Amino acid sequence: MRVNNILKEESLGYDITGIGLTERIHDIKALDEVSDFCKKQGEKIEYSIAMYEMQVEPNLTMMDLLYSERMATSADAMAMLMELIDKKWKLQVQEEPQGEIIRCSLGKSNNAAHNMTEYMAERQKLLRTLTKQEEYLEFMKSCFSNSVFAEGFDEEFMHIKDFKQHMDEITDCLQVLDSEAITLYEEYKNNLQQAMNILTKKLCTCGPDPKHEKDLHFIFQYEVAENGEVDIRKKDIICSPHLKLIRDDSDLRIYFYWKDADICEGKKVLIGRVGRHTWSKYKK
Repeated sequence: MRVNNILKEESLGYDITGIGLTERIHDIKALDEVSDFCKKQGEKIEYSIAMYEMQVEPNLTMMDLLYSERMATSADAMAMLMELIDKKWKLQVQEEPQGEIIRCSLGKSNNAAHNMTEYMAERQKLLRTLTKQEEYLEFMKSCFSNSVFAEGFDEEFMHIKDFKQHMDEITDCLQVLDSEAITLYEEYKNNLQQAMNILTKKLCTCGPDPKHEKDLHFIFQYEVAENGEVDIRKKDIICSPHLKLIRDDSDLRIYFYWKDADICEGKKVLIGRVGRHTWSKYKK
């Protein structure tokens, strides 16, 4: 799926907020986070040439702000804006972009995403429109920014039977894990059964699988920076907690672990598998 991230330019306007652009450091930081995520997906936020003519400070257009000698209210905000425009945004070249559109804004605005929570919700809406297993799999990893997926994840995912029927439940479960698993772990790390009970009430049965733990090893990659170079390493993680989709005795599970200090600095939930049981009789 091709996504066009389009800047809602009026959200920058001084006449809308009554606040100068370079005073809106909190809003700029939030949109910078979205912009950075988009760039990592090979996308950029697009803007039109009209943005440069907008009044963004009292008696100043964007063009004036960027290229005149008048000092901005905040040097830090100005530096962030310059980096956004130069490195993370791009000038829109098509009046009617091809593909799906997500509108992004500086600060809260109707029908636009101004922070990562809102932006992820928009990508997840698009994900729910993809009923073909291959297309869903290709797009899904860009829809859960707080999750990391194990090696071999893609191959097992393609074994899911009747995918179209279960797509919404899979998305619901991944969405909750992505947004809440780390928080649940931090709150209940001394009693993780309580965290699993909360997921059970919210989604479907969640519990550990100590009986089959030997089959629940998953390999995750992570990066380590040393001497100015990035080294790719791997770690074996036991993903015993699992959500039992469809019904408790079905052959569709989401195996996960809450987090690991080495992998993404402990900031992401680890998704080992979405698919069949890991036991031997189900591997054929």
